[in-house]
Amino acid sequence: MLLCLCSESVAQTRIDLDAYKRYRAERKGMTTEGLLQEFPAGVFRSTVSVDATRARYADSIAIKYGLTSDEGDLLRSHGFVVTERLAFDEYYRAYYDAYLKDLPVYISADAVLHAFHRTYANILKDIEKHALADLLAASLEDMTMQLRRMPQGTTPAAQQAYRDVDVYLAVARALILGSDATAPVDLEAIGAADSVLTAILAEQPTQLTTFTSVPRVFDFSQCKPRGHYAGDEQLEKYFRTMMWLGRTEIYITAPKGVDPPVPPEDVLRQCGMAVQLARTMASSVAREQFASIDTLLRSFLGEQDNVASQDVIAYVESRNLDVDALGDPSTLTAFRQAMIDAGGGQQILSQILISDATEEITPAASWMLMGQRFLYDSFVLANVVFDKTSELRMMPDPLDALFVLGNDATAQLLMPEITRWKYAENLASLRYLTNTFEPAYWEQSLYTSWLGAIRSLNPPSERSALPQFMQTAAWWQKTINTQLASWAELRHDNLLYGKQSYTGGLGCFYPRGFVEPRPELYARIGAAAGRFKDVLARFAADLRRQGRREQATDIAGIAATALPDIASTMTVLAAIATKELASQPLSVEEQKVIDGWIMIKDTPMGGCVVDYNGYYPRMLYDVTTQVNQQPVDHIIADVHTQPTDEFGAPVGRVLHV
Repeated sequence: MLLCLCSESVAQTRIDLDAYKRYRAERKGMTTEGLLQEFPAGVFRSTVSVDATRARYADSIAIKYGLTSDEGDLLRSHGFVVTERLAFDEYYRAYYDAYLKDLPVYISADAVLHAFHRTYANILKDIEKHALADLLAASLEDMTMQLRRMPQGTTPAAQQAYRDVDVYLAVARALILGSDATAPVDLEAIGAADSVLTAILAEQPTQLTTFTSVPRVFDFSQCKPRGHYAGDEQLEKYFRTMMWLGRTEIYITAPKGVDPPVPPEDVLRQCGMAVQLARTMASSVAREQFASIDTLLRSFLGEQDNVASQDVIAYVESRNLDVDALGDPSTLTAFRQAMIDAGGGQQILSQILISDATEEITPAASWMLMGQRFLYDSFVLANVVFDKTSELRMMPDPLDALFVLGNDATAQLLMPEITRWKYAENLASLRYLTNTFEPAYWEQSLYTSWLGAIRSLNPPSERSALPQFMQTAAWWQKTINTQLASWAELRHDNLLYGKQSYTGGLGCFYPRGFVEPRPELYARIGAAAGRFKDVLARFAADLRRQGRREQATDIAGIAATALPDIASTMTVLAAIATKELASQPLSVEEQKVIDGWIMIKDTPMGGCVVDYNGYYPRMLYDVTTQVNQQPVDHIIADVHTQPTDEFGAPVGRVLHV
């Protein structure tokens, strides 16, 4: 409880990244002190000069709520007091309690914002239950029927696009129906579709080769129903389906700065999938139904952070584009550029992508059938963590969002964080973006309107006209809690549709490498490995002459496992060592051996992969590559035995090393 006693328009939806980057370059190396100077919060009062305990009804409040001496001191010092001792679980219960006690009422911003949250959340829930869930189910059913009527194509590219769309829709239909098995049009696609469905229901990040040739990470932990969806069977099915349609990227271009890179053929395959899906939607009533859902959600939250379905369909229809036409490079280039121009480039990283440590991650230009919405506060959080910061800051602070939204006082609370992670330039540049928004931006959707309401609680630069209690540092720190609480409710209510920010995944790498310069050693080991292989080859030949073909094959297999890798790797190390001694630069291939010494990052799961697969492990015969299953190899050997002492007495001593 807080006790206080006292006497439609068009607005920008895309962030100007070029302006942001220019401003950030100007602030490069900005210190914490520089940030505070550029965005000063001013001086707050520490106390008030009016004794609130002597105000009218103060004695009644003190008696009926039994204020403690500490609470009385805070009331006299600040003109208000916040006490957990008198907490209520609902605002209306607190108001009713004061009403029954015949006490004056304080109508707080907290209570007003909370009321809007409750109404917003409950209305959205009813709309989803009574309209959106059924509309989504009908749309998916109609698209599946339309796909069934369409030819599967005669070329490998067209057939692949058909199968991919079939899997995509089959998974969505199974989710909205609550089925544990899929029913694609082509029965041969059941295995692929069922594997995706199983992964979604497991609700964990995983690697799949769905729609790709190279394994791709899908973060299905986002498919776990939460918020007002949890516990309601109908809404849980709707939640999972919308997450599948809202987060499964159909690449138009590949993401940049990721490890491993996405092969061009995988991007081409998904462009074909986009064309096939657009053609399926264009001839289906689902086109209008999805447009209705999108229009409603645009009013609630704003635009999708990807190219919208109507833009893809319009382009495909206007050119009568089919999958096979994308085989022409100029047609493919034109299609990609048109999709980027229509908003396909994502502004928020919301997938598990692993940095290749050479450039910042840029998300793919993509199409999602019901893509999640761009949230400016998500954009803010995505740009104050790795890999958008110079230091490896992996988790943002909610106060980052409040500062960028205009609350200068939060920078003082963030000082230790800013100093440690050196991201003042990020905050300053993001704040610059906020200041460029027109007033209409904060009215373009219910989400931005709510966000604008939270911004309105920022401390004004001129506070002398406010009541004394509202001039104190204590009051504005309390108000930060008000803002954060309402922001939490805002994000909670929109967690299905609003795009969540991700930290750029940090891949393991060697920033530098140095080979101990022993070229003779490497040459000798390489030669020994060659001789070792020759010995085994002769032994295998002997076994074959004796008719022991099975054993000969086993020995030949052993010889081919690690020994050639030892020989070839030693050749490269000898060359590197020689160049190091001569202060000569390494070739690209030589550098690859250093970079891939313990692991060659050919899987996208990120961080440090689960298998050792680099040049060094390949030299180890019969040693598991599983990281967590490496055998202990502590060597103890007896190297000398002493039967007697110097007088001939038996002692049986053994020297161990």
